[in-house]
Order: sequence, then structure tokens, then C-alpha cells
Amino acid sequence: MTPDPRRWRALGVLLLGQFAALLDVSVTNVALPSIGRSTGSSPSELQWIVTGYVLAFGLMPIIGGRLGDIGGRRRIFIIGLVGFVAASAAVGLSPDPVFIIVARVVQGLFGGVLGPQVSGYIQNAFPREERGRAFGRLGLALAVATALGPVVGGLLIALGGPEFGWRLVFFINLPIGITAIVLAFRPLRRNTGTWMFACVFLYGLATIGFGLSKSFVLSMAMLMIVGATDMVSVAVRQTLVQLETPEAMRGRVSAVNLVFVGASNELGEFESGVTAAWLNPVRAVVVGGVGTLLVVLVWAGLFPELRKVDRLG
Repeated sequence: MTPDPRRWRALGVLLLGQFAALLDVSVTNVALPSIGRSTGSSPSELQWIVTGYVLAFGLMPIIGGRLGDIGGRRRIFIIGLVGFVAASAAVGLSPDPVFIIVARVVQGLFGGVLGPQVSGYIQNAFPREERGRAFGRLGLALAVATALGPVVGGLLIALGGPEFGWRLVFFINLPIGITAIVLAFRPLRRNTGTWMFACVFLYGLATIGFGLSKSFVLSMAMLMIVGATDMVSVAVRQTLVQLETPEAMRGRVSAVNLVFVGASNELGEFESGVTAAWLNPVRAVVVGGVGTLLVVLVWAGLFPELRKVDRLG
């Protein structure tokens, strides 16, 4: 049977949802002190905010795998992702510790459904010789989500302050999850190269807007756009790397890609700190956004064939 040419694109969408669910495991630990101060949670309640999610998340894979076999992996994945996003919003809007715990358990139940759909899809959609690379992508998503969680949590709490910052930690799932849901229902079928460049360009504009904003609501909107456009561009880029690399070079290209993806967070933190110390934080953010716009314009001119990519697969 001929493999589905859209398999890498579909895997990118699945990994977005799995990334959000796993990011939530590590990012919450950073928010616990702020949750305790803001809601008056006791130590045992704070423990249940973490434990409730982890227990629910760990209990669901067997049930989620069975549901995927019966109802179809795409359908169960979308149901799980919609539930996860709704529960994330509920946690962010929670008025008291008990509500947070209940919403976190629901969040874990839906989040735990996602993993079996990803691994099951890899087994079903990819030929044996490609499964190693596909599972490698899954492993990378797990590793990056685990490592990135504390950094993202700290940044969001610093942005929103001790009273509201912990809510942002859960609201960050919304742009990631909604982007994955949209791509699952309406995948990019045409002009994907143009869409990729457009998303990165909008990412740069939103970064500039975030740096210049003096309104909390506007800053949140800009962060949402940054997250959504980044997710779309990542899905397209990762798919193109797999589809356009010659078979004889695929191992080397994948290795270089993994090195750059794995090191980008650490290098980015170092670069951001140096730039902020040199220029000040606001100027550093704006310069980063302007730099993104320039890179898009230069790359679109240097690589017109990339800009003209029509279909993924």
C-alpha cells in the first residue's frame, strides 16, 4: 500500500497538540507559588493541582488508544484537543483552588487521550523505514516541551505579575491548541510556501507590537498571534524538511535540523539577555521583531522556489 503523501503534514499537527499537553506538565510547577498567593491555596491543594493532572493524564492512554481504534484517531484527537483547550481556559479563569483542581483533572483526562493517537498514527501511516524519523520527531517534541516549560512559565508570570501571571501559564495553551484544531479541520492545501513566509512575517509584526504595547490586553493579543503563527510555520517547515530532502541526505539534514532546534532555545535565551542588557528589554524585543521581518524578506528573495511551494505532499 502506498503511504499517504500527507503523512508528515498530519504528524506536524498531531505533534502540536501533544506538545501543548506535555508543556502543561512542566510549566505548572513554576506557577504554584503564584497560585498559592493569589488564591490562598493550601499546600495540599497546590499538590493536587499538579497530582490531579498527572494522575488523569497517566490513566487515559489505554482508554484513549481503545477509543482511537473504535472511533478513528483523527476524530478522537480533535475531541481530546478541544476538551484540553476548553479545560485550559477554565483553569485560567478559575476563581478558587477547588475549581482549579477539578479543571486540571478534566484537562489531564483530555490531554491523556492525545498521546495514543499520535503514536498509533505513526504506526499506521508511516512505512517501517520512516518510523524512526517520525518517532524521533515525537521524542523531540516531548523533550522540548519538558525543557521549555519552566522557561515559558517564568516569563509569563513575570509578564502578568504574581496575581495574573499564573493564569497566563494556562491561557498559553489556547493559541497552540486552537492552531492545531484549525489545521486538523482545514489543513494548508495550496500556497504553503507563501503561507509559511506570511506567518513568520506576521510573527515579526506581532513581536514588534508586543514590544511597543502599553496595554495588557493588546500585549496578550500579540502573544496569542506570536504563538499561533509560530505553530503554523513550524508545522510547514518540519514537513518540508522531510519531503524535500533527497533520500541520500535525509540522515544528515535531519541531524543538522535537530541540532539547531535543540540549541535554539538556549542560544535564544543567551542572545535575548545580551541584547536586553545592551539596548534595554523593550528595544531588544522590537529589534528582534524587525530582524525577523528582514530575514523573511531576504529569504523570500534568495529562495523563490521555497516561496513558490504549493502543496505539502
